[in-house]
Amino acid sequence: MNTHIHRHSKGRRLYWPLCLLLLQLSCQTHQHLVLEPVGPASSDSAPGQLDFIGTGYLRVYSATETRQVGKFLNYYPHTDYVIYSTNGAQFKFVRNSTAYVDGSPALIRLPAGRYSIRAQDDDYGRVTVPVVIQNGQTTTVWLETRGAPSTERPDPGNSVRLPDGRVVGWRAKTAGL
Repeated sequence: MNTHIHRHSKGRRLYWPLCLLLLQLSCQTHQHLVLEPVGPASSDSAPGQLDFIGTGYLRVYSATETRQVGKFLNYYPHTDYVIYSTNGAQFKFVRNSTAYVDGSPALIRLPAGRYSIRAQDDDYGRVTVPVVIQNGQTTTVWLETRGAPSTERPDPGNSVRLPDGRVVGWRAKTAGL
């Protein structure tokens, strides 16, 4: 009986270090992708009369989720994301759809300045994108594989891209901020 207990405890001694090693390997994350700063399109107009002084807008086309209503009707709302201030503190959590079946991302009003967003990309998972918000202008970030509509595509020479070449947005003009 003593021999049986001894053999059993010996197996346990080998089992736990192996479990810990596998747990450590599974918990290691892939290198987090951080992109160049994205800003408003260079052709955005000057602030209008109804714009608040010192504020701009952010729209993030984050990865979408598939939601089914009924047997044949699918909706693709954009996933939520977080906005961080320059000191790394969470500034705002954004529910990126206005309803369960809404496929349009939210338009967020923010004080002009620099921020980072942490959002879901269709191919790269969670990515961090620094953004510049300028007075009366809209900064748009595309993280879904459908990409930017042809009318909103940045100039290839003035765009921020993912490692696969997909355009994320306009390269920010950081002078004066």
